[in-house]
Formats: sequence, structure tokens, C-alpha cells
Amino acid sequence: MNASERSISSRTLGLDQIDLWCVRWDATLALQMEGEYRAVLPPEEAATCDRFVFESGRHQCLISRVLVRTALSAYADVLPESWRFSANPFGKPHIAHPTDCPLRFNLSHTSELIVCAVSQGWELGVDVEDLRRQVADESIARHYFAPDEIASLLAVPTGERPERFLEFWTLKEAFLKAHGAGLSIPLKSFSFTQAADQSPQIHFHDPSLGDPCRWQFHAFRFDERYQMAVAVQRPAESPMTVRWIETVPLRHARMGGSLA
Repeated sequence: MNASERSISSRTLGLDQIDLWCVRWDATLALQMEGEYRAVLPPEEAATCDRFVFESGRHQCLISRVLVRTALSAYADVLPESWRFSANPFGKPHIAHPTDCPLRFNLSHTSELIVCAVSQGWELGVDVEDLRRQVADESIARHYFAPDEIASLLAVPTGERPERFLEFWTLKEAFLKAHGAGLSIPLKSFSFTQAADQSPQIHFHDPSLGDPCRWQFHAFRFDERYQMAVAVQRPAESPMTVRWIETVPLRHARMGGSLA
């Protein structure tokens, strides 16, 4: 890491904080940094990236994996190349080495943006979507959304539905990732409501999902182009703040402000 990244690593991550490490990437960045990034990854991770058919997929995979390593190294005395990871039966990754590390992380990416969320001991999930995507099809919503979410979507003017759709979609994705069981949880078994100037609230339609008060959520726009959501398994009465850090892994990192 260079001097600017070391200045970030001197910061502590409080129990009431989530940091979002954000990379704006393109083909130029990927080509410039490819050699350095490959040198950080163990052979099996580099091989995973090489299995992508398209070059853009290989580059996104490479940057994503190095982002996770450099973000975690900002809070721990561990070199980026020394981290090792495993996954639960549903595919959610976690730190395997060092075994006593309390950090938790989650990764999401969309066109030209990759985000790694990090917390101190709290299970979390993050999802980001490009608002330029045309996905607000009513048939898709009826297939994946709970009835109250469908009603909320159809209640807004037609022109606002794409953004409303992605607000729900990112929240649902973030929860599934934070929970750790992924798509084994039916998307209609939980739903979200979001009143003006309030954090999103989750509602469980399946009692086996537990107590919704043990969860909190943040939803926000990033750069006016991206819809982002964060889910964290922490009681709602102990709110967390969300900060963003813009970075180019192994080059620089710059603290941003609070997103929520």
C-alpha cells in the first residue's frame, strides 16, 4: 500500500460503523493494474477470474478480489496477499485466515462500480445496482416481490417505477446476503416498507426468519447513478453509521463522508 492507503489504515472501525470501499473501474484501470493485482492473489483465485469468458468479467473479478484484501488490511495487521477465505454451504464468503479476525465483509458490483462493505463483527450484506438498468417490469415484480411491495411499486407514477423497483431489489439482495442463506429464502417470505426520512423496515411473513427487530437497513443513492442498500444483523435500537471510501486498490484511498 502507498502512503495514502496507510493513512486510511490508521483509522479504527467502530462497532457502530460500516465502511463501504468503492472502486470506479474501467478497462483502462484494469489493464494498468492487472500485473500488480495478479501478484496479490493466490493461484486458485487468479484461476477463478480467468474462467470468465469475457475480458470485462475477468477484470471485474480481479479488481473485486484485490479490493476485499486491501480493504480488510486497512483494519488489521495482515498483508493483502495473506488473507484466506472460505464459504458457508450457501456460498457466502468469510475470513478463514487469520482465524481470530472479527471483521466481516460483503461484496457487490455493477457496471463500473465495485463495493466492499466491512464491519467489526456484525454480519452484513451490500447490493448496488445501476439506475440506468431497465428492470422495472411488472411481471418481474409480481414474481419476486411480496404483495405489499408490489402495491407500493404500482402506487408511484410509471416514470418513477424503475427507481422504486431497484430500491426494493437492492434491499432484498442485501438481506439475503447478510442472512447467509441466499436464495434458499423465498423472496416473497419477507418485504420492506420505507417511509420518508426513515430507515427501511423489514417484515417477515415466515416466522422461521426470526425477529425483524434484530436487523437494520440503509438505502441511499451513490453518485446519483447507483442505488445501494446495506443490511446488518444488529438490533435496530443500536443504529450504525455508513461511511464511504473511494479507492483504487494498491494505489490510493480517500475518505468520503457519511451516506446514512
